[in-house]
Amino acid sequence: MSFTTWLLSLAVKQGRFSNPDDFYQLAAPRVMISEDYSYPEAAVQGLKKINAAIVKRSFYEQNHDDGKEFFSVLNNNRVDAVLVDKVWALEMIRRHQLEVTFLPRPFHAELQFMGYNIANQAMAKRIESLLEKVPEKRIKAIEIKYLGDDF
Repeated sequence: MSFTTWLLSLAVKQGRFSNPDDFYQLAAPRVMISEDYSYPEAAVQGLKKINAAIVKRSFYEQNHDDGKEFFSVLNNNRVDAVLVDKVWALEMIRRHQLEVTFLPRPFHAELQFMGYNIANQAMAKRIESLLEKVPEKRIKAIEIKYLGDDF
């Protein structure tokens, strides 16, 4: 069963394109993607279709402040767009009041699933029993570290 949809969207500097279609008129738009992800073939083909010049960078952030720095590539026009998970990006935009927006439609949407291979059932039970032993105070500290005080 799917629990969410991965919305790969093109984030752009607010006001950079007076009309969203202007982005698609670029001869070879510079699009930053993650060097750490394996993108669905449909997304890769979509980038080829618009003749995107790909810029790869690690998307792993150590903390929420890194998210602010991450989007700075749009402000200084090093890239025209960043292909990102829209849910995560919206949180970074809200948290840091960034002047970043999205082109109107998702670039690629894909259902996401959660589960494990039945062959790993013993490992899953072991992990579950270990997680049950984590004190509530520790869980709250992790939530605050990664989700902020307003969680």
